[in-house]
Amino acid sequence: MNTIKRWLHRKSKRLFVILFVLGITLCFLTTVARGPVSRDTVAAVARGPVPRDAASAEAFGSTPVARGPVPRSTVAAVARGPVPRDAASAEVFGSTPVARGPVPRNTVAPVARGPVPRDAASAEAFDSTPVARGPVPRNTVAAVARGPVPRDAASAEAFDSTPVARGPVPRDGLSDARDDVGAEENLILIPAGTFTMGSERRAADEKPVHKIYLDAYYISKYEVTNAEYYEFWASRHALPVAMRPHTPENFAHLPHIGTWPERAKQFPNHPVVGVSWHDAKAYAAWQGMRLPTEAEWEKAARGYTDRTWPWGNAMEPYANTSAADDGYENQLAPVGSFPKGKSYYGVLDMAGNVWEWTSDWYSDVYYFRSARRNPLGPDVGSWRVIRGGSWIDALPRCSTTFRFYLYPRLKTSFVGFRLVKAAEKREQ
Repeated sequence: MNTIKRWLHRKSKRLFVILFVLGITLCFLTTVARGPVSRDTVAAVARGPVPRDAASAEAFGSTPVARGPVPRSTVAAVARGPVPRDAASAEVFGSTPVARGPVPRNTVAPVARGPVPRDAASAEAFDSTPVARGPVPRNTVAAVARGPVPRDAASAEAFDSTPVARGPVPRDGLSDARDDVGAEENLILIPAGTFTMGSERRAADEKPVHKIYLDAYYISKYEVTNAEYYEFWASRHALPVAMRPHTPENFAHLPHIGTWPERAKQFPNHPVVGVSWHDAKAYAAWQGMRLPTEAEWEKAARGYTDRTWPWGNAMEPYANTSAADDGYENQLAPVGSFPKGKSYYGVLDMAGNVWEWTSDWYSDVYYFRSARRNPLGPDVGSWRVIRGGSWIDALPRCSTTFRFYLYPRLKTSFVGFRLVKAAEKREQ
């Protein structure tokens, strides 16, 4: 009996050792098969990428879009917009999905719809050099095919929507008062009705052509000027100049624009530039108005007919563009300088001089699902639509249907805005 007990004791020890070794081996094999999981693994998610920080989510919107995400590592040509290469811009520009998916961060291919600056210096050079009038800077990676590339967002101002006291702004100076009658004379009625929007003969994002019905509204005859914006900006007198919200960007390297607020006195009738979409929206609220929708802008520019430019279908020097024969080579022009370029309804400067902010988010496929009555644009996006072309663009880019876009916090030397208001509100 004792012999049997000793034998069983030895066998049980061996069995325990064998089972222990097998258990360790199985755990090791399981770990190797699954692989380590990195906390910072970047992967495409089912409903779109997630912004890395609260600032990105606030700036560009964190809601995923219906078209599905695009993995960040995808190397493909970007069909619809500029892709910054510097680290600071990439953090701001690459964190938000848009209507067809976000822009890949490491895209290396040429951009089909606009130039791609390689770094901040390129963006600075592009913004300050009218590329359409002379040789393209060597550090610019593409010919200007679809529009100007915005500078980085280092100068973007925080959006402050606090309304301030409203007051009329004179067009001919900073101190002369303008009554309400004078202000109303600069509004043009666009009657209610249906018009044709888009084009089948031009860019892909202008298709399909579709009929849109709009209620009656009033639109500014001119773009908002330096003098007008100065009154809004100066109303924040309680704050030091350097701390006032909605301060336009300075362009000391562009003498025909200059620094703020000096340029408001030097060029009072020039369209205000260096303002973000948020600045434009705040000014519109101060005036008791708003930014036009993309559909409202296009109807005011083309009317009921298929006009390539506001004045018609002929290529005429009726706008301030990159051409050298318009009288304002390489510079902004005062508003109303091209009366022959008026639109079907008599609205001026809807081609050239400065691009104009609209209220819509940009989507290159929105026309396929647009509402047919008073459309307001996509619910979410990364870019806001700008329209009309500018002083650094060739005339074909200043057509009535041409669509472009910009990050809403950017401030450039070629984007301004005009205002609209519902006709019913004015009648009351």
